[in-house]
Amino acid sequence: MRTLFTSTVLASVALLSPAFAQSTPLTLPEVLTTATRTERNVLDALSSADILGAASFKQNGKQSLGSSLQALPNMGSQVGTRRAVEQLNIRGLDDRRITYQVDGTPRTFRGEYRGRTFMSPSLLKQIEVVRGAGSVVQGSGAIAGVVNVITKDATDYLTPGQTVGGATEVFGATNGALIGGNIAVAGRAQNIDALVFQEATTQQNVTLGGNTELPLSSLNSRQSFVKGNWYANDATTLTASFSDYYDRGDFTSNAVRTGLAAGFASDRRAHAQDTQVQVAHTPFNNPLMDLRARATHTTLKITEVVVQPGATKGRRDETRFNTDTIDVQNTSRFAAYGLSHAVTFGATGQTEDQRGIRPGTNRAELFPNAEKNTLGVFAQNEIARGNWEVVPGLRYEHYAFKGTTLNTQTDKGQATAKLAAGYRLNQATRLFGSIGQGFRSPLLTEAFSSGSLGQGRSLIANPNLKPERSLNTEAGANHVRTMGWQPSDTLTLRGAVFYNQLRDLIERQGLSATQFQFRNVGKAHTYGYELSAAYNSARWFGSAALGHTRGENETQNQPLLDTPPFKLNTTLGKATTTTLGTWRTGWTMEAALQQTRVPRNDVLVGVSKGYITHGVFTTLQPSAYKNVQFGLNVDNMFDKRYRRVTSFINETGLDIRANLKVSF
Repeated sequence: MRTLFTSTVLASVALLSPAFAQSTPLTLPEVLTTATRTERNVLDALSSADILGAASFKQNGKQSLGSSLQALPNMGSQVGTRRAVEQLNIRGLDDRRITYQVDGTPRTFRGEYRGRTFMSPSLLKQIEVVRGAGSVVQGSGAIAGVVNVITKDATDYLTPGQTVGGATEVFGATNGALIGGNIAVAGRAQNIDALVFQEATTQQNVTLGGNTELPLSSLNSRQSFVKGNWYANDATTLTASFSDYYDRGDFTSNAVRTGLAAGFASDRRAHAQDTQVQVAHTPFNNPLMDLRARATHTTLKITEVVVQPGATKGRRDETRFNTDTIDVQNTSRFAAYGLSHAVTFGATGQTEDQRGIRPGTNRAELFPNAEKNTLGVFAQNEIARGNWEVVPGLRYEHYAFKGTTLNTQTDKGQATAKLAAGYRLNQATRLFGSIGQGFRSPLLTEAFSSGSLGQGRSLIANPNLKPERSLNTEAGANHVRTMGWQPSDTLTLRGAVFYNQLRDLIERQGLSATQFQFRNVGKAHTYGYELSAAYNSARWFGSAALGHTRGENETQNQPLLDTPPFKLNTTLGKATTTTLGTWRTGWTMEAALQQTRVPRNDVLVGVSKGYITHGVFTTLQPSAYKNVQFGLNVDNMFDKRYRRVTSFINETGLDIRANLKVSF
C-alpha cells in the first residue's frame, strides 16, 4: 500500500503543478464509444481507457491482438506464444472476466485452451480498451474491463474524391518463418460504399527465447471480409458485414501448456463466421433520437483430430458454438433545470448454443451440450453542468441456461449499478472517479463440464454455480497540453488507482489430488495503479506506461492466480525527413519484476522471474512513391528467455518482421 500511496501522490503533484495549469486545450481525434455507448474523447472518459489506432498497428507491426495490447498499463495476454489460442488479461483478471467485442457486439465464446480472437490485425481500424467494471452498459462478463475491436471499412482505403482504390500488403517474420499477404479493394458510388478483403498466412513452429523450439505450434490461416454501408439519407446509415476466418495447425490437446501437461498431439482447425447488420438513425433536427440497432449471428467450429500414436489416434472431436445477438439503444439529449442530459436506454437479447461432438458419444468432459439465453435492459444519464459531469447507470440482466448432458437448468437475474463523475480542473486537466458493480454469469463450460482431464485427473460438473460479482472503485486524472518547440507538440499525462472487491469468483479447485471442480470463491480483491505519459512532436515521440496490480483470495488467505507484477513499457523514437523519404525509427522496452505471490496449491504455473526485453522499429514512406509504406521490427532483440506470469509457456524469442504495403 505504501507504493500505491506514493505513486498516487507523485502523479497528483505532477498533474496539479502551476506550470501545467496554464496549458492550452487540445482536441484529439480518438473517439471512444465503449465506456458509455456514446461518443466522447478518450481523455474525457470517466474511467481508465485507451485507444490504439491504425498508426499504432503500423508502428508495432504485431500479428495478434494480445501482442498489440501488451504495452498498455495492466494489460497482458495469456498464451500469446500460440496466437490461435491467445487470451487476454486486465488488472490480474483473466479472459473469462473480460468482455471482448467486434464492432460493439460481444463474442461470448470462451473455450479453455481454444482462444477467441479470430480476426486478422490488418483489418482493425481501432481497439478500444476500458479497464474496470463495465457490466452496466456492456452486460455480463465485464468485471475486469472491455476490449472492443472496430473493423475497417471502405473509407479507410479511399482518399477524398476517389471512387475505387485499395491496398495490397506482404509481410514476413523470421521466427516461425511466417509469411503472408492481403489485398483490400474498396469502392463507392453515390450513397453506398463497400470493402472486400482477403488475407492468408503460413507459419512453422515458433522459437522461444533462448533458441528453444516450441513443438506443435505451426499455424496456417486465412481471412475473408466484406463490409458495406448504405447512407439512405442524412440521418440513416445501414451497415452490413461478413467475416470468414479459418486456421489450421499442429496443436496439443492442452495448447496453453508444455511437457506432459500439454497432452496429446492433434490436428486442429478453427472456422469462425460472423454476420452483422447495423442501423444508425440520428436526425440532425431531433436531439431526442440517436437510435442504434444491430443484429449478429456468429458460428464457430473447432475440429481436433488426434494424430499421436496410441489408442486414441484418429479420434475426432468437434466444438460448435453459435451465438445470436440483438442489441438496441437510443440516446435522447436535452436540457432541464439548468443541466444538460444525455439519457440512453438499451436492451440486449442473446442466445448461445454449444455442442461437443465425438462420434458415438456426447463430449461432456470439456465442452458439454448446453444452451444459454440472456436478456438485459439498462438506463444511463450523462448529466453535465459547467465543469462537472455525473453519470448514473442501472442494468438488470436475466439469464437461463441448461445442460442436456446433465438435464439440469438454472434461471437467475442480476441487477447492477454504477455512478461516475468528472470535474474539469482547468482547460488541460480532468479528474474522474467511479464506483460500479460488475457481474459475470457462469460459462456453460464451467457449469456442465465433467469427465477425464487426462493423467488420471477428472472434472466434476457444478450446475449450481452462483454468478460472480464485483464492486470496483476507481479515481484518476487525465492531463493534455501543448508544449515544446512547436505549437503542435503535445504532452499527455494520465493516472488512475483502483480497488476491486470480488465475490463468488468461479475458479477450478482441487477436491483431491485427482478430482477438480469449478466452485465459487467467497471473497477476493484486487487493487493497484496505472500511470502513463506520452510526448509527440514533429520530430520526437516517446511514451511510458506503468502498471501494478495485487490480488488476494480472502477466503483462502493467499494470492490470486494470474496477477501480473510491476511492469513498465517504454517507447522512444524520432521522425526524420530525408531525400529518400519520411522515416519513423524507435526503440521499445518492456521490464517486469519477478512475481513470487502465487497460490500455495499452484503447481502448473509457479513464480515468474523478472525480465527486460528490447526491440527496435522503423517505417519508411518514400518521397518518390507516396503510395508505398515499408516497415521493419525487431522484437526480443537479445533473444531473452522469459515467461509472463499470466502464461504457462515462455514467450517468443528473437523475431525480425518486415512488411511492404502498396496503396492504389
